[in-house]
Amino acid sequence: MAERKQIPIFESCYKITEYLKRNTDKDHPTTQAAMRKDETVSQYLGAKETSNSYINQIALALNSDNGELLKEKDWRIVFDAFSSVHGSKKSKTPVEYTSIDKLPIRNLYYNQAFSYEELDKIIEAITLSGSLDERTAKKLVKKIKEELGTIYYEEKASAVSKIEPEKIVDDDYYRKNIKTIENAIENNVRVTFYYNGIDSEGKLERQSLSKEIISPYYLVVNNGKYYVVACKDSFMGKNYKKVMSLWRVDLMSEVRAYSDSSNKENEKITNKKDVHGLPQKWSDDFYYSHLNMSSDEPIEIKLRVLELPRVDDISRSDKYSYTFLYDTFGSHFTVNNSKKDGETVTVNCSPSEIVNWALKYSNRVEVLEPEIVRVEIRERVKALNKMYVGDK
Repeated sequence: MAERKQIPIFESCYKITEYLKRNTDKDHPTTQAAMRKDETVSQYLGAKETSNSYINQIALALNSDNGELLKEKDWRIVFDAFSSVHGSKKSKTPVEYTSIDKLPIRNLYYNQAFSYEELDKIIEAITLSGSLDERTAKKLVKKIKEELGTIYYEEKASAVSKIEPEKIVDDDYYRKNIKTIENAIENNVRVTFYYNGIDSEGKLERQSLSKEIISPYYLVVNNGKYYVVACKDSFMGKNYKKVMSLWRVDLMSEVRAYSDSSNKENEKITNKKDVHGLPQKWSDDFYYSHLNMSSDEPIEIKLRVLELPRVDDISRSDKYSYTFLYDTFGSHFTVNNSKKDGETVTVNCSPSEIVNWALKYSNRVEVLEPEIVRVEIRERVKALNKMYVGDK
């Protein structure tokens, strides 16, 4: 009979740890006896005294940092005797042991880094992510279950469904373009590309005759689509002002890092300080002042909030319901109590988009200032009236 191959200590300790990580949790501890009955780990245990030593050494290693024990909540390998000897709550019955690394092992388990509730939240966030395609999301979820879950983890089906926007370009091509832009931002170099629209068949249709050249600064995800906050490099005389622009990545093709063999300095991005309207540091309130990722410069706009009849009682008014304001601007608006104008609010927003928004909520708001926005709304209303009513 061939002699059984000696398994290295480090391999045994690794396999035991992986077994505990996958097959135990606080509510499902195990014992050495139970482990010996499991073929996936029994061969790594050795004799009873050997397995006891292995588990004690694993516990001391994973529960310590630079020779000092971690706080109990951060321990990874837990069993009764270890908690009694090293923990804050001492056992009423003294633990009998010959040395600190040979504690008796009962109720052994791996203290999982993530609770099952936390895993549910992580998986739901990945599943509903607007920036991940379905294939990538499923791959990540599977990996998380295998690496962070246990045999006792049961994913709770989310009641929330994800609405997938129709894809214009292939996912791999899309991710490649995103990566190219990320590298350009990291290396402070410009990028070139063709910008496209979408034709009647849902395919990209080139809009620019020549390649665009931009200085990219921020990559932003909005409603599942990536946008580049940038500056288009153009030269139109001494008085030309470099201004911020926004570009949808899924409408960009042949994205490349800009190359100029004759002058390497031309490859570098325009200094942020020289770009009009560009935030010097990224802030999450960017979207609220650039609705629908509009690139025109935000201005201060004053709105009157109108009352509506209540749905449950039409004899009473729904006094200044701000739901639609919060849905659009979050908390980024100021309430004014003016006797002259009634209940008003002030927002800082793109003038072109506030026109569209004000028309959408025409029964809820009136734009009071500035006059240029009111004029644009009036012209839109006239055009709509002509379109739908005609000359009647």
